[in-house]
Amino acid sequence: MHGQNPPEENERLDDGRRRTLKALGAVGATAGVGGAAGWSDVASALGRRRDQSAVPRQQTDGAVLEDRYLQIALLAAREAAAIHDEQFGEIKTAETKAPQQLVTEVDTEAEQAIRDTIRDELGDEFEEDGHTLFGEEQGGTRSGDFVWIIDPLDGTTNYVRGIPHFCVSIAVVREGELHAGLVYYSPRDEVYAAVAGEGAIKFEDTGGDPTEVESVVPLSVTDVSTIEESFNSVGFYSGASAVNPRYFLLFREFVAESLGIRQLGAAAVDMVLLAEGAFDTFSCWALKPVDVAAGTLIVQEAGGRVSDFRGDDDVETILRGNVLATNGPLHGKVLGRYRNPRTTLDDLKPEN
Repeated sequence: MHGQNPPEENERLDDGRRRTLKALGAVGATAGVGGAAGWSDVASALGRRRDQSAVPRQQTDGAVLEDRYLQIALLAAREAAAIHDEQFGEIKTAETKAPQQLVTEVDTEAEQAIRDTIRDELGDEFEEDGHTLFGEEQGGTRSGDFVWIIDPLDGTTNYVRGIPHFCVSIAVVREGELHAGLVYYSPRDEVYAAVAGEGAIKFEDTGGDPTEVESVVPLSVTDVSTIEESFNSVGFYSGASAVNPRYFLLFREFVAESLGIRQLGAAAVDMVLLAEGAFDTFSCWALKPVDVAAGTLIVQEAGGRVSDFRGDDDVETILRGNVLATNGPLHGKVLGRYRNPRTTLDDLKPEN
């Protein structure tokens, strides 16, 4: 990776890359490009968070971190984030595994590191308790008592292009229900995490004991209740996401009537920004289970709602990837706009 540089030079270069990545993440946050703190500041400045009346289910800071599977997810995500840091700015090329889908050696190395950590931490329990792994790059099975759904680098195109906005996403499905979800925002070492029934939190990871995290912040969605006041993440991440005319028209209505839209290039991050109160809605067509599994639980535990575009909130339905997530008050209204658009595609044709 570093050619024939001496070890001390390699270490200096690695430290330099890490410092550069964190600095870029901080700048991105300030500019509103890629940092949760920056989006929170924007949301607060717009006055949209108000009294946060849409409260999460339970605001118990320590309970989330006491969950063993969440702790293992954090340890695994750290390994992947370290690989992100080490090679950020080094990757200049990527393979195309499918139309508009890139894969790099960072994706594959990070996923292997996650898989190895989970297996090592669980030991004999992995086989005895029916754990299985399902990852973005290596695939796997989603049949098992405990299914670990892994995206080692969500936002690969951003990463390749030098945009500091990407993450690790890990979810645990226990007996068919989402049990734990963790999104590790690598550019700022920020962790968004949730455990079913225990709420959702955010904290800065300093690499210490997972049970001794400081400055834990409970997550809560906004109470915005009108399309006109809403700030929305609308994703078109592949050609498959651009074939639904109703989705196009929903996009048009957000552009024409809301405070605005953003597509930041990492769906899992967009979902946790909704949980944090930066966005009021998140919508995307034709995602994958690895993109939405962790974010779904984090949004739900922060007080929001997640479903498909028919309003079905069954876990397996959501994991098919046609996802609408909102703060709750907006859910029915967005579904209504999707079902009954105010315009047609003919209305969008340019005049001769």
